[in-house]
Amino acid sequence: MTIASAFRWIVLVQVASSGLALLVAGAETAASGMAMMALILLAAIARGPWPRSMKLRKRFWNVLAVLVLLLFLTELAFTRQLLPPVVRLVVFLTGYKLFNLITNRDYFALFMLSFLQLLAAASISYDYRFALPFLLFVGSSCLSLMLYSVKAGMERELFTRSLITGCPAPASSPRLRPRRLPGALAVTLAVLLLTAFLFPVLPRVRTDVLGASADEPLLRLSGFSTIVDLDAISDIKLSERIVMRVTLSGEEALLQRQPKLRGIALSHFDGRRWYHSMRGATRLRRWRDGRFHLDEPPPGPTLTQEIILNPIDSRVLFVAGHPESLRGPFRSVVTDRTGSIFMDRPIYGQVRYSVSALVPSLAPDDSASSQPEPSGIELRILSALPENSSLTFNDRRRIEQLTERVIADADNSYLAMKRIERYLQQNYEYTLNLSQYQGERSKLMSFIFDRREGHCEYFASAMVVMARSVGLPARLVNGFQLGQYNPFGGFYTVRAADAHSWAEVYLPGRGWFEFDPTPASGQRSTFSRASPDLFSGLLESLDMFWLQNVLAYDAISQQQFVESIRQGVGTAFNLLDRAIDNLLALIPNISPDAEIYPYLRFLVEIIIAAVILWILHLMLLRPFLRWLRRCRDGTNRKPVAFLEKTLKLLRRSGHELFPEQTTRELVAAVADRSYGPVVAEIVGIYEFIRFGGDKAAESKEIENGWSKLRELKKMVSTENSS
Repeated sequence: MTIASAFRWIVLVQVASSGLALLVAGAETAASGMAMMALILLAAIARGPWPRSMKLRKRFWNVLAVLVLLLFLTELAFTRQLLPPVVRLVVFLTGYKLFNLITNRDYFALFMLSFLQLLAAASISYDYRFALPFLLFVGSSCLSLMLYSVKAGMERELFTRSLITGCPAPASSPRLRPRRLPGALAVTLAVLLLTAFLFPVLPRVRTDVLGASADEPLLRLSGFSTIVDLDAISDIKLSERIVMRVTLSGEEALLQRQPKLRGIALSHFDGRRWYHSMRGATRLRRWRDGRFHLDEPPPGPTLTQEIILNPIDSRVLFVAGHPESLRGPFRSVVTDRTGSIFMDRPIYGQVRYSVSALVPSLAPDDSASSQPEPSGIELRILSALPENSSLTFNDRRRIEQLTERVIADADNSYLAMKRIERYLQQNYEYTLNLSQYQGERSKLMSFIFDRREGHCEYFASAMVVMARSVGLPARLVNGFQLGQYNPFGGFYTVRAADAHSWAEVYLPGRGWFEFDPTPASGQRSTFSRASPDLFSGLLESLDMFWLQNVLAYDAISQQQFVESIRQGVGTAFNLLDRAIDNLLALIPNISPDAEIYPYLRFLVEIIIAAVILWILHLMLLRPFLRWLRRCRDGTNRKPVAFLEKTLKLLRRSGHELFPEQTTRELVAAVADRSYGPVVAEIVGIYEFIRFGGDKAAESKEIENGWSKLRELKKMVSTENSS
């Protein structure tokens, strides 16, 4: 195989890796990836420019370019999406270059186009499968760049030689020597290792290369929403789309409770909709420790959480429990008096943040709530029920009578709320089919008194309204159940189907308490109930590793990595200091207070440092020096090596040996120079080694040749300087 042929095949592999990246990135670019793979297959079959006729080739590709440009502008105008049309246009340009590879400039343009495809795939890919085409692209790029430099250098040398001699350069490319491949593969492996080393070291910059993409929208009822509209009637479709992944660490009792991921508290109710008001919100700034510190909760068991949140149409941050501190890639965060936390700005991409939160006890006690007591205005809002066509005065009266009947003989407000919770769980049914509510005047009243079946938003709304009817402040909370636990990776996978609504009721003098009136059949999705099988669980764990250590590896993770290294080095030095102290304690009549003790300690440290350096020399430096010596013996000690260096030295001095000349002609050309006799001796030594056949004297003559070369360097340098 020639160098040009090998270079072309490596370039095809490189472009194929970018097409594979588009294929696995997502639904937006899958068709473009398949088209790219088909174009690569056709280009490999064509084996050169196509169509063969230059005139026909120009006409064909010009007409096709006009059609593709019209389709691009039409799609851009109608869809209002930037990424898919741009990717398709780049795929067409890449295909054009694949069938028009003539000059080195065409190859360079093809490299840049394939790199743009990889960037487009990286901007929307959150899957570990992207790692394979990425590594393939990096490896093939290293090989193609090395072959490109060799090919371009040889072409320039042949072109220059043809200009000097007047003979045309040979049309065929030199053959690729197999013994050079291990070195090229070693360089590629070194680049990959260097990339892996630099990845956690380089500063992290969060940016979207091609901007936000039009991601699949979350379903209103099966996903998270900041507004609950009970009048929006539609059947719920459970979506297994992954919203976030959560890793918890803390006391075993807290983990067994599987706390809910609290999102947003909706306090305002107009009879049909629950919504949120940002009144009283506070913007928090990052402290010197890199964390956002919220209102300090009372002492209690804390739960450390690491959450990787996929892009959603909301700025809400989800937390299990009441947060103490939060750390993430935010300039600032916003929190309100309901305990909800919001990003300061939308981030189009995955967000990784960690939270330390208090998980309150389920029973009423003094440490149950960390949220501030509502003000007078908030108490009026949280206790108010609207009076309109959706919730008339008679409706409110019926709800109040039902609530009083349910909580009759309850000793305190907490037991009263538990009775309402149990009443709704035992006397109502959970369903995802809402078609029976079509045409109802008030969906909430129909649920409470007539239909007696609905989803979690209806159950939570009913409990909040019943609590307010007896004067207790209450609000509806939207968030997620903890989802499916992955035992292989030790994390929870939260899907859109795990979205959930529940109630929070304020008990005077005790604080806020969480109540979930939804029956057990509706509290967990079918996905969270099922345990992952071995194959899917391992794939999920691999995906989580890719997210944590590659995609979501941010400045915070980098700081933690550096801090872990610093702590490890500090621990090693502490152990070393302790070992030195124990060693000096063995010396009799020497105490730490003795005047000679610091000098002895310094002497021991010098000895230990010398031993460590000697071990490093034996394990690393000496093998490396031996490898360099073997390399020198294998290349520089060859008979042809000192002659090649002689020819290179003479070439710089203006004496070129052309292919049609012999070394004797070169000796004659430099005979009038001061170093002519030395050149003649070097050529004679080479001819003796090459054609003399005396293997016993070969080693000595090689040394003599290198000695004469050093002498020649000095003479050439002296003559040039004079």
